[in-house]
This record gives sequence, C-alpha cells and structure tokens, in this order.
Amino acid sequence: QLAAMLDQLDIYLTNDTGVMHIAGGVRTHVLALFGPTDPLQWAPAGEKNRYIAARDGTIDSIAIEEVLAVIEVILLDRERGRR
Repeated sequence: QLAAMLDQLDIYLTNDTGVMHIAGGVRTHVLALFGPTDPLQWAPAGEKNRYIAARDGTIDSIAIEEVLAVIEVILLDRERGRR
C-alpha cells in the first residue's frame, strides 16, 4: 500500500530512510536530504532521483533555497516528459 501511495506523488522529499528506497523503486522522483550518512552509499538509485548532502554532516544546515532549487529542476524535468 505504501508503494502505491508513493507512486501517486510528483516528488517525495525525505531524509535518509527506508521509505526513501521504496519511493525510489516506483515512478516517484525522490529528493533525499543527507546529514551524517554517506549519499554515495545510501542514495536511491535511478536517474530521476536526486540528493543533497550537508557539507557539515548536519541535515539542518541544508538551506531551503537549495532544496527548492533542486525541486524546481525535478519539476521542469517532469514537464519535459522525463518521468
């Protein structure tokens, strides 16, 4: 049921969680925020998925402007048919 619900989303904004990987397995675009964990090891696979890694290892240091900029790119890609 969770996968079916995630499949209905345009974007799933998340931190590094198991649900992130379920969203990455369906057609939903994922933007994952990483603090202390390594996104090169744990980011969801797939070209449509993106991540932002905190430079200082603290997820709270990721600026909302940075998140919004990546979301804008994802939405533009969706409009161009890259679902």
